[in-house]
Amino acid sequence: DGFAYNIGGAVEVRVELEPELMAAAFRTVVERHPSLRASFVRERGGPVQRISAEVDPDFAVFDVERLPWDEVHEMIVREYRRPYDLEHDPLVRLRLFRRGTARWVIMKAVHHIVSDAISTFTFIEELLEIYEALRRGRAPQLPPVTARYLDFLNRQNAFLAGPEASAMLEYWRSRLPADVPVLSLPTDKPRPAVQTHNGASEFFVLDEELSARVRALAAEHDATVFVVLLSAYYLLLHAYAGQDDIIVGSPVTGRTDEEFAGVYGYFVNPLPLHVSLSGAPTVAELLDRVRTSVLGGLDNQEYPFVLLVEELGLQHDPSRSAVFQAMFILLHHKVATEKYGYRLEYIELPEEEGQFDLTLSAYEDESDRRFHCVLKYNTDLFHAGTVARMARHYVT
Repeated sequence: DGFAYNIGGAVEVRVELEPELMAAAFRTVVERHPSLRASFVRERGGPVQRISAEVDPDFAVFDVERLPWDEVHEMIVREYRRPYDLEHDPLVRLRLFRRGTARWVIMKAVHHIVSDAISTFTFIEELLEIYEALRRGRAPQLPPVTARYLDFLNRQNAFLAGPEASAMLEYWRSRLPADVPVLSLPTDKPRPAVQTHNGASEFFVLDEELSARVRALAAEHDATVFVVLLSAYYLLLHAYAGQDDIIVGSPVTGRTDEEFAGVYGYFVNPLPLHVSLSGAPTVAELLDRVRTSVLGGLDNQEYPFVLLVEELGLQHDPSRSAVFQAMFILLHHKVATEKYGYRLEYIELPEEEGQFDLTLSAYEDESDRRFHCVLKYNTDLFHAGTVARMARHYVT
């Protein structure tokens, strides 16, 4: 329906790029990965994926050297946000913005229906490798793509027919309450009868000292920074909603088989992590509860969430997302650019889909040793000022 659900981003790189070679590298990446040539047509009332043999990359170059940064940023966001016709449009696009002789912005956008975050990192690494090979007149040093997304789906179907899937389903039955608690955050506006997906983003940063304390607390309690940051998120939601039982969704990469590590597609599987904050737990107790939930979820991560909702027999409330209404994401993949001498400066682009009531995403920038965070929220529920206050409270 023209809803642009993008994944990707933009980076500034301070080297002289050759657009023709970048276009050729982009074409090669699209040729390597069938998912990037996918379209979706309606047959017998449902969507069916088609893979085109033709390669028609959506590539463009913009000279913005004389424009102020605010206008350039607006152009980048506009190109990133442009909707897709899933039946006819290429579902991935690459844009180059020339800001100066050795100053370029590379923007990549792809519809989430054929991509996830790992795929995006794979794309950037392959693009740079192929580009450098073309520039230096050598063959790209890329591993062959030996599997397809279809192979993953077939492997998943075989798994679901076996005993391991049944055991994982029983784990989730035991972990999720019979009456799944709805997260009752106080909203600024009445909740629409049918869930909307209008969203905005509130960016903030944990300063260097606080980021160091997060790492130290994790080490002290034999936990990960993921567990520490997630525990603080549970505390924030607990304070705002005033309820003890909270389920937060958190995605795993879905690539438990090494064979699919470099395969392009949507592998992500969200885990519904249930934690009780009853009994006023100490910091150590809360970290232990969250760690137990996370480790149990990881041990049973291969059971597809969409089937879990069906098996639990949950009644779908059209006004909110099923099982959990808050999401937590920690990105930790690093693009290997050192071998080319590149330094990528990431540009924050607002995500405008409010898929959940509230989503907290974070990543640690190794250059400044700080956690960079964003609260993505549904604008039909919350005002910008409310979420800015939530961000301040999370830091506190």
